[in-house]
Amino acid sequence: MDRKLLIRISAVVGALLLIGLIIALIMFFSGSDVQPDDNQNVVSDTQLDTGDSTTSTSSTSTDNGDTGNQNGTSGVVLNDRSLIISRANSFTERYGSYSSDTDFENVTALRSFMTDDMSKIADNLVEKQTSKLKDEFYGVTTQAISSDIIDYEDGATGATVKVSTRRTETIGTGDPEIKSETARLQLKKIGNSWKVDNFQWQ
Repeated sequence: MDRKLLIRISAVVGALLLIGLIIALIMFFSGSDVQPDDNQNVVSDTQLDTGDSTTSTSSTSTDNGDTGNQNGTSGVVLNDRSLIISRANSFTERYGSYSSDTDFENVTALRSFMTDDMSKIADNLVEKQTSKLKDEFYGVTTQAISSDIIDYEDGATGATVKVSTRRTETIGTGDPEIKSETARLQLKKIGNSWKVDNFQWQ
């Protein structure tokens, strides 16, 4: 056999063996030992909620989904207390911020985060505000300042949360009025999702 051909064949075989060894090493060391706890919820890429693992928080959050659809960072694991706080904060801000110019769509857009009872409360709010201010602008924005879980036990399917807020209210062409208000929310866990069952300003 030609010496040059033999050298080429040997080089090709050696390269293939080296590539195979590298692939085997990569596959061996690429496994992940991190697994989510069975009793916790994994937050997906589409989630916006961010929550502290304690029963109170001074940060606010925006919420576009449930336990599998709440906002956050991919791979972050949140327990029920964090999800309750996050849902209460974001719901309060969105439910408490609406305008007659937008036909209160901020309220109606939250339907998927409400139980049937809460949806009826929302209907009454929109009807009341619409009939009250037919010819005059009305708008209010709400910012959650802090929140506390006041009734919840681990593993339970119900919780009560108080959210302290700062609200800016404008009626007609008048100057905005800033006031502090506290919202009291009752939440229910339906499947893997925490939904608001009752909302009251105190």
